[in-house]
Amino acid sequence: MVAAYVLAAFCMVFAFFKAFFGAKEQYYKEIACKSIASVLFVAVGILACAKAGGNKPYVWLMLGGAVLGLIGDLFLGVDDITESKQSKDFVSYLGVIFFFLGHVSYICAFSMLDNHVPWIIAFAVILPIAYVLVGKKFTRVFDNKARGIFMIIYFLALGANVALAISHAAAMEGGVMPALMIAGSVLFALSDSLLGISSFAKGNFLPKSVSGYAVILTYYPAQLLLMLSIFFMA
Repeated sequence: MVAAYVLAAFCMVFAFFKAFFGAKEQYYKEIACKSIASVLFVAVGILACAKAGGNKPYVWLMLGGAVLGLIGDLFLGVDDITESKQSKDFVSYLGVIFFFLGHVSYICAFSMLDNHVPWIIAFAVILPIAYVLVGKKFTRVFDNKARGIFMIIYFLALGANVALAISHAAAMEGGVMPALMIAGSVLFALSDSLLGISSFAKGNFLPKSVSGYAVILTYYPAQLLLMLSIFFMA
């Protein structure tokens, strides 16, 4: 586990520099730091999966979620250096789709855990409802019907991650693994909420430099906590 903690620390260092260079609009340096940080959280996941045993479907689904996140990061990383609006939109949409698939992979993994309190899972709807209420008032996301529907589904996936993590924690009556799952899922939801609101805000929701730090310094801890949770599988 020591190696995983070292990699996690380096991941956060590169994540900070990703936000730093993004705020200064030094996009090539930003992409390099972001790519390294993303590779590092996948590396933490690989170490965790090797420790937990690579023959378990849960392990592969968790690692798959991290890899899909890495691919999403690569697509979203190049949108700032893409010249045409059409190309920029295309790579951005691809990035979001891969992130969504990553969340689906985490949902499948969490669902495979033996212990749950089923009624808690119903709270998954809270996050998309909240996003609709906030989005309609403060953003332009619902100006496009198809985009609005997709974002509702996306936030339902985020809510499902949080609800499943809490459900498992309640059934297990605590524990390190459920605590890391909850913390990672909540931070992921916070990061994507900030990104989803600031990207389509009607006004100046947050200065780009501030939102850049807020999104990245919640996103990378989220991925790392989810990967580290694998070490504590019963």
